[in-house]
Amino acid sequence: MKNLKSFHKKLVKESNSEQNYSIAEAVDKDLAKEDALSLVSEFVKDVKKRFPNKQDKLEILRDVSKTLEFYINEIENTTSSIDIMTVSPPTLDFDEVGSELDNNEEEFDDSFEDK
Repeated sequence: MKNLKSFHKKLVKESNSEQNYSIAEAVDKDLAKEDALSLVSEFVKDVKKRFPNKQDKLEILRDVSKTLEFYINEIENTTSSIDIMTVSPPTLDFDEVGSELDNNEEEFDDSFEDK
């Protein structure tokens, strides 16, 4: 009887620790989702700030949308645990595009100073 009570106490203790873990895991998962959405939001804000031309903004955001669709489709169609980062769709390096724009602006500013 004593062993049964001890076993019961262990089960209660383990089930409580598992519940705490599940709650903590769910909170971490929600925070990770919020972080991911925040990253996307910051990216869009950055594109809006860096590119004054509406068509440039639309082109970049449409390309990003295609990239996201690619990964969504890959995840939906994948049944094994293959790492989706091994295949990457064609994307633009927006930091390079932004720095090229910055350099062009400097050249543009210099041309006005000469006159």
